Amino acid sequence: MGWLTGEQKARVLGSASLFVLPSQQENFGIVVAEAMAAGTPVVVSEAVALSGAVRGADAGWLAPLDSIGLARVLSEAISSPSERARRGAAGRILAEGRYRWRAVARELATRYEALAARRRAA
Repeated sequence: MGWLTGEQKARVLGSASLFVLPSQQENFGIVVAEAMAAGTPVVVSEAVALSGAVRGADAGWLAPLDSIGLARVLSEAISSPSERARRGAAGRILAEGRYRWRAVARELATRYEALAARRRAA
């Protein structure tokens, strides 16, 4: 498909049944957050930094990097439309609450306020 942006990317992510990123190293994985915001369930490896959040919110599946383990997880995810819908909804809730600009700004402001309060107290 090549590089996608804006509405086209949102439309493609929102129409996908599953988003898969079995990366060997991903420092955040913004595209995972974008897929979850679109309500698309994800399959990620534990090497994707968002894997802990995916696991905690039950927003997708964690897959090993070996081909047999990845195939097993993909088969499980593909075979259950209701589970994909449930996990996609959980991912959307996670993305809305934690990764939207408003949520990120609120978290950042809270951290800065805490640092400023500690500095004033010192």
